[in-house]
Amino acid sequence: MKIPRRTLRSAISAADYERSIGIPDSPPISDDREVIPLDLRSHGGKRWQIEPRLGYTSCRLRDMDSGAVDFCGTMKQCLREVSRVLAHRLGARNLQ
Repeated sequence: MKIPRRTLRSAISAADYERSIGIPDSPPISDDREVIPLDLRSHGGKRWQIEPRLGYTSCRLRDMDSGAVDFCGTMKQCLREVSRVLAHRLGARNLQ
């Protein structure tokens, strides 16, 4: 996202003014959520991890072997995506 220069300049000058009159900067955002590893290889799945996104209520479902992001959504949506993928893989495995 590209911020217009005029808006950026006014935000910087407003922040400088607030600092000059003694208003401190806001503390950095901290996220206490942890990464959740999911090793589902024994059930026909992959090694995934669900990692939270800073500043959002959503998470990323990342493949730990390749490092690629397979899905991005809320925790519930990520778990549903894992169960959907496992159901498709188990069905194909049972046909062999």
